[in-house]
Amino acid sequence: MVDDVPEASRVEVVGDGLDDGRVGRALAWFGKHPRLRAAGAGVLATTLGVGIWLAAQPPPVAPLSSTVVVGVPIARVLVGRDRIGRSGVVTAAYDVAASVHGSLTTVTGLEGPGIRASSVRVVSTSPTGQRVLVSAVPECADLLTLDSSPTDYRLLLSRTDADGRSASGTTATPDTALADGLRRTCWTLLGSTEVQPSALEWRIDTHLDQLVLSVTMANVSRQGVRLSAVDIADVSTIDPADTQVLAAGTSRVLRVRIPSTVCSAVMAPTGTPVPGSTLTWAIGSPGGQVEAVVGTPLPRALRARIAAGLDDLCGASPTVLADVTSATLLSNSPFVTDRNSISLQLNVVVQSDAQRVVAGDDPAALTSDARPTFTSADKALGNGGAAVAVTWSTRCGTTTVPRLPLALLRDGHEFHTSVPIANLVVAQAFSAACATDPTTVLAQWLRRA
Repeated sequence: MVDDVPEASRVEVVGDGLDDGRVGRALAWFGKHPRLRAAGAGVLATTLGVGIWLAAQPPPVAPLSSTVVVGVPIARVLVGRDRIGRSGVVTAAYDVAASVHGSLTTVTGLEGPGIRASSVRVVSTSPTGQRVLVSAVPECADLLTLDSSPTDYRLLLSRTDADGRSASGTTATPDTALADGLRRTCWTLLGSTEVQPSALEWRIDTHLDQLVLSVTMANVSRQGVRLSAVDIADVSTIDPADTQVLAAGTSRVLRVRIPSTVCSAVMAPTGTPVPGSTLTWAIGSPGGQVEAVVGTPLPRALRARIAAGLDDLCGASPTVLADVTSATLLSNSPFVTDRNSISLQLNVVVQSDAQRVVAGDDPAALTSDARPTFTSADKALGNGGAAVAVTWSTRCGTTTVPRLPLALLRDGHEFHTSVPIANLVVAQAFSAACATDPTTVLAQWLRRA
């Protein structure tokens, strides 16, 4: 039958075994149909085209496991309030780098136990990656009851390669900053809003010379808490601070100690917090560790009780008057490079019913070039007071009212205050050194007094 095939369509088959005849007949039959020959050629061409197109495509998007996320060391996890003011917002910084060239990996959010919402802000972008700030709003009702660990929190990642294709995934947070911050925020909110003082009594411990408060704290939350007083006396006495466990809906009395050294704040200038106006507590779960330290502002009635106790402990505040009788310009040290810096020696007469005065002693008050604002002078006070000499270092152009720090000692108690020294004598010496009008300078000082 092979001889019947037209010459132009004849196919010669060479093979071995029993299939030679079948293959030959099939090819001969295929050769009799031109349309089939054309279709076969089309299929072959299409297959070759698809293969060439696939070979030309870029490799698939690199797996997100190649992403490196590093926690950025910051001074602390930033804790704020959300815009409705009912929840905390915790923010931590991370560096995100992709190990694959040409791809961009971004953080899109945070997931984990007790997360109500999260957001991401890109701080900076470089060829090696991004620095982002990840913020989360905790769901504190869940977070305080969950036994979660830092590894339960994962950053949501998205990667886009050079060809615009993307992939998504997650990676564990590289440190405990966010997890710790979320728990601390919830405990802080609970301690500052749902564990509140309801009553206060005081007594004076004459042996330790301190005021002892008995503060009734009420826990109105649904969470049991362990509350410890954080008081100044705890660092100076063997007796530890008071601690109580408050079940949900209960109250307990805690002892808070205020040592006599706080008498120094009784005479502080207006605006300085009165000792005991805010009580500090360490708070955590009943059987766990301290989760946060919170401050509880006292209502006016309870602050008045503490003020009465301080009056009994410290006695009436000493009276004090200070007046500058002379002011002399001193030559600057060769180490002072600021041409606007000046130093005036002041003779100050201090009158007080205290027994001793230390003037100008304030290590925290320094000039811009690290000189003390006032030098120190220590004098016993007689019936007529005492004259002390101090050096005031300042700058021309300053409009800040000069206030001289004073420590007054009486009956073993130390009272700190500061008194303005803005008079015409000082203004004239200041103006002579700075080529200004003394009347104008004094007027500026008095307006800011």
